[in-house]
Amino acid sequence: MKKLLATIALLTCLLSLTACSNDSMDDTQKATYQGIANNCYSLMYSYGGGDASTATLSKTFLSNVSLRDWNTEAESLSEYVYIEGSVLKSGVESWWTAMDILETVSLKEADTTQWKVEETNGTITVNVPLQGDKYTATLEVTLDEEYNVNGIVTNINYSFGDKMIKAALNTLLGMGTVFIVLIFISFIISAFGLIPKMQKALTKKKSDKAEAAKDAVDNTIAQIAEREEDELSDDLELVAVISAAIAASEGAASADGFVVRSIKRASRR
Repeated sequence: MKKLLATIALLTCLLSLTACSNDSMDDTQKATYQGIANNCYSLMYSYGGGDASTATLSKTFLSNVSLRDWNTEAESLSEYVYIEGSVLKSGVESWWTAMDILETVSLKEADTTQWKVEETNGTITVNVPLQGDKYTATLEVTLDEEYNVNGIVTNINYSFGDKMIKAALNTLLGMGTVFIVLIFISFIISAFGLIPKMQKALTKKKSDKAEAAKDAVDNTIAQIAEREEDELSDDLELVAVISAAIAASEGAASADGFVVRSIKRASRR
């Protein structure tokens, strides 16, 4: 029982310390943060445009501006707000993205003292409520304790129905992608069965080509052999004629004593 009471007391102290830390910001600091957030809203409105058409024109002119020029522009604003060029650039780009949906924008609550200010681990966040044609939005400005602006983001407040529709679309997109991948994998697996058939067809084509080549070689050899036999018969007749001519020139009655070893064509010069 004592341990339980001690635990409850410890939790109570922690909650008390948390409440104290939330209330540690005095009204002057809070008003200063709200004033800086108001200046950031004015910057977004002037650089990013107050409606879809002016936002498009602003985007056309400022999209290709270098970071160095943004830094120069940010330095010129030091009288109103301490901000780096990269933070100013990203804030304007976030504003452009929101303007594509909001179409027009204005302050939903002009009284800066009504803007919500929160502090977490030395980071101060000021939420500036905005009103668009279709949705409300929040310009979220983050600062440090030295009043330096570290981030500007424009968040659209979608309705519950819009969030559900977006979630359903994301779910369908994710499931559709998974099913497409599964179908593709199943197609690849089914294609494995065609590989042996393709190999068999290629092997058969190779064997057919080899058989055709063998038949062609056999036919060629047969033709060569037949030609040699014809040439040999022609040579025998030629041998007999030459033998008879030699026997006649020698005055012999027959050519039995002559042997023809070879016949060569005489070259003509």
